[in-house]
Amino acid sequence: MLGVAAAMGALTLLWLGPGYAVLRILGVRGLVAWACAPGITAGLVACATTVFFALDIRWTMLTAGVALVAVLAVLAGARRWSPRRYRVRVALRPIPAAIRWWTVIGCTVAGLGVVLAFALSVPDVAAPNQVRDALVHLNAIEWIRTTGDASMFGGIDPVVAHAGAGAFYPTVWHAVVALIPMGSTGLLANSAVLVVAVVLWPLTMVLLARVAFEGQPVVAAICGALTAALSFFPFTQSTLSAQWPNALGTALLPAALAMTVLAVRGRGNRGTWMVAIGAVAGAACAHPNTIFSYVALILPFALVHAWRWINRVVQGSGGTCTRRRVVLTSGGSVLAVACVGMVLWVGPLGRVLAGVLGYHQTIATRSYGYTVLRLLSDTGLRPVPGNLVVSVTVLVGVCVLRRRRQARWIVAMWLVTIVLAALAGGPEGPQRAITGFWYKHVFRLEALYPISTLLLAAIGIMAVGQWWSRRRLSGGRRPRRSRWWPAGAISVFAIMVFLAVQVPAMVSRGSGVYRPADIAARGGMVVVDQDDRRMLARLSQYVPDGTAVIADPNSGGVLASSYGGVEAVFFRLGTTALAPSQALLADRFSELGTSADVCHALSDLRVGFAYLDSELAPGGVRSAQSTPGISDAAGSNGLDPVATEGSVTLYRISACGGTPGQD
Repeated sequence: MLGVAAAMGALTLLWLGPGYAVLRILGVRGLVAWACAPGITAGLVACATTVFFALDIRWTMLTAGVALVAVLAVLAGARRWSPRRYRVRVALRPIPAAIRWWTVIGCTVAGLGVVLAFALSVPDVAAPNQVRDALVHLNAIEWIRTTGDASMFGGIDPVVAHAGAGAFYPTVWHAVVALIPMGSTGLLANSAVLVVAVVLWPLTMVLLARVAFEGQPVVAAICGALTAALSFFPFTQSTLSAQWPNALGTALLPAALAMTVLAVRGRGNRGTWMVAIGAVAGAACAHPNTIFSYVALILPFALVHAWRWINRVVQGSGGTCTRRRVVLTSGGSVLAVACVGMVLWVGPLGRVLAGVLGYHQTIATRSYGYTVLRLLSDTGLRPVPGNLVVSVTVLVGVCVLRRRRQARWIVAMWLVTIVLAALAGGPEGPQRAITGFWYKHVFRLEALYPISTLLLAAIGIMAVGQWWSRRRLSGGRRPRRSRWWPAGAISVFAIMVFLAVQVPAMVSRGSGVYRPADIAARGGMVVVDQDDRRMLARLSQYVPDGTAVIADPNSGGVLASSYGGVEAVFFRLGTTALAPSQALLADRFSELGTSADVCHALSDLRVGFAYLDSELAPGGVRSAQSTPGISDAAGSNGLDPVATEGSVTLYRISACGGTPGQD
């Protein structure tokens, strides 16, 4: 675990350092600077990788560092010499040092629980997550480390589509991980997942709690302690779904919401809007659907404040002219939005929007009631309810905010999340189309549930604690402890439930995506077993530079680039969206030695070795997941065995003129 700790430290520095430096130059400090720093870093990385790709500059630690220094120098110079020089003022009320320390301790304990669950789930710290998306992300990291191409506009085409496809794919997460030149790809990826879960996510949630309940800093401390208490995020999205870029966007979302709330409330100056825009843009750069999540979650707050503004304007003057101005302004805004929507729909983006709204999701649908109960009881990991303390206090928090008429937009945000998740998981129909912005994927929307739920749970816990303190005082007892100790006791109990109930469930489910034996026991597809790991570790000894390896894309050979350090033909599971030469080999590689077309394709892709697994061959224990055109090629002429590890054999292709680049 020492390697994981070192990698986590380096990645934490990469995520926080650049953004924090920018914000400090602008005058932002404290929790706001730390919590918004990852979003600013994400925006910087997105811009830099796009420019580097256009200028044919490699994305490395050196070039990224030079670009950062240049940006900081420009900002510092502009701030120093501009005649309108001013500091960005973001006003957060100071809190007692004791509460700050309890917040840090709570976040640390929650993070240690997540790290413990990971350590007990994996066979080793570099083990690959075998969910489909994870394999793509692993190969994308290695592609960026090898080629220096990290642009989201076609930079990793060979990994997510095929060379020259010009495919869009969010690469900010991969680009940051790829900056570390040392360490295996698997170890770095696993460490990056943990950094998002135990560093970035707690930071942004604590900021949102501080902003939402400014006069109640204890709520932020409780919220930080509960950041890992729900299964839907970070665990499910990061581990079970392996949606790592999307998980980054979800983790950055609370900071974007918090800064928007601060800006709308007028806390600070115009610079607050600059930071808010930067936080929102950074979250959107992490993953595009984060912008739709942001709109959905901030909408209740925006509507409440828009209504209050209209009332203030109308009641302030009482004149017909003012009412007419409000009506015209509101009507004009609605008309402008409608016009923009119409232009988008009939313009070049219309086809894209139609595809998004009509996206066909293959995940089995379920009833609306099932999704609602699943969220309320947190049965994401087991059929039985998860952390009941959180589930109950959430409902208490809803009642408290409704009764106090305080921050009721959080309750509305909570309801919006539940409705969207239910629609995404429900039956196909027009009402489900709106969730196309999240690919109609219920797990992506369930990951948003903890954002509002943790706020409600924290306010519920504090309300119960206050009630208990008042009861003791009314009974004539003189309190010997702080009036906050009941809330602290409930929070500690919630953490104990998390450690006793959720962590074992996380270990059990995490093993089902990391350990081959557990994957097979759950009926999943084992892609990489121990034979594959041993063979992948030896590939670079036999395969020379400039020569590619072909393997069944549904076998461990799909990680030949990220775990073997050699060039590969296939980078992801399945045979969709392939280049013509790749598609031909996927269908007809077994015709090696008898087909000139196969030889031309091998030459085109510089293929000199074949990675074959007998378990995927006809009659093998994993033959059901094989690609027939490749898996049954072991008996073909022109394949010479080079090395064997269990069921996996590496062959040199002697047909078609031998290995490319060899005499």
